[in-house]
Amino acid sequence: PALATYEIRKVNRTGPTITEFYDFKNADGQTVSVFERPPASDYYDARTRPWYKGTLETKKPFWSDPYVFLLSNQVGITATYPVLDAQGDVRMVLSADIPMTEISRLLEKNKLGAHGVTFLANENGDLIGYPDTSKTIKKTADGVAILATIPDTQNPQVIKAFEQYQTTKQLQFS
Repeated sequence: PALATYEIRKVNRTGPTITEFYDFKNADGQTVSVFERPPASDYYDARTRPWYKGTLETKKPFWSDPYVFLLSNQVGITATYPVLDAQGDVRMVLSADIPMTEISRLLEKNKLGAHGVTFLANENGDLIGYPDTSKTIKKTADGVAILATIPDTQNPQVIKAFEQYQTTKQLQFS
């Protein structure tokens, strides 16, 4: 919906029929629309996703590597938080998809002096966030979104900082 900023999807697999509900919220957290998906056999199964499996394995909050979101075709990351029962087993996994464009918007606001650049990348050098959102995602010839990498920034400071990180694992640069 046009006024929705957040989408909360609840999937219940405990009964004989899978139910799926969507709760759309505005920026203030108020519900603007609710939708129940009709029963079907082709439900998206989050339990097959790497972020879900990572949360089950670690039983701790988990951050995915960047990937293309199934429905929106946007590139982003998924942050998760496990809800544990009294025995320490995962009862459910809460997740939030964060588009890379939103991360980049936050970084754009975080100025580091006159020439500094704030960026986020994973160990592989895939860009997770960069102040210039046009450099975080590349498109293939057929229009599919793929991850940009550190060299795609064409920023010598960023490239040098990442090369230094790969050598020293140092997280702060001057």
